[in-house]
Amino acid sequence: MYRDRRPIYYHVILNRWIILSVGSPAMELDASLSWLALALTPGLGSRLSARVLHKFGSPDGVFRASLADLESCNLPAQAAQAMVKKESFKRAEKELDGVRKIANCRLLNWTEPEYPQTLLQIYDPPVLLYVRGDLQVLNLPSLSIVGTRRPTLYGTQMAQRLGRELAARGLVIVSGLARGIDAIGHQGALDANGRAIGVLGTGIDVCYPKENKKLYEKVLERGAIITEFPLRTHPAPENFPVRNRIVAGMPLGVRH
Repeated sequence: MYRDRRPIYYHVILNRWIILSVGSPAMELDASLSWLALALTPGLGSRLSARVLHKFGSPDGVFRASLADLESCNLPAQAAQAMVKKESFKRAEKELDGVRKIANCRLLNWTEPEYPQTLLQIYDPPVLLYVRGDLQVLNLPSLSIVGTRRPTLYGTQMAQRLGRELAARGLVIVSGLARGIDAIGHQGALDANGRAIGVLGTGIDVCYPKENKKLYEKVLERGAIITEFPLRTHPAPENFPVRNRIVAGMPLGVRH
């Protein structure tokens, strides 16, 4: 999937490199405005975003397209009309203002080298990721540890041991920062002074569950926190299957 996209977006990468080479962090964020506006377009989602990006070459190309051209992509009428009217740009500007206020927060679209390359191989990679922490860990060899929120004593011991021993061998431990096995696996990795990535089903500024706040901060120190959900997104049941495709798609494997 990534190999197919790279030629299409080469000019976008080049334009971004020029901005980064002469600009400030604020200019860097501004370069993400059209990507963010696309991600925030109601009724679109990752799969339809990929469809219009392939057809029009870049987010700017999408927002320059006519209503007839957009409708030819079999989009929901609401999404096509919103893109023609550029309705999501005002929300995107407010979202960027919020991102700027969060320490060490960055937006990554899928044309950027820091974007997790393994995610580009899944059926519907997120168009945009919110990332806090060390971008380098996103493309290191990793393994996910996930499981029940109510583990047995044996499950607890094994998750902690796996997290600790795998991290000690250089693997980044990925999980959803959920209660139970997810959190225990991460804690094992941190006990070994290893690296970790937490994938949220909320906004990057919302820690859920709240009792994992300290773990969130520790993972942030030793790796990265990522999500595709906008700021201030609170937990909802439908968010977590969406989150889980990232947890499963990033690593070399998943231990359940």
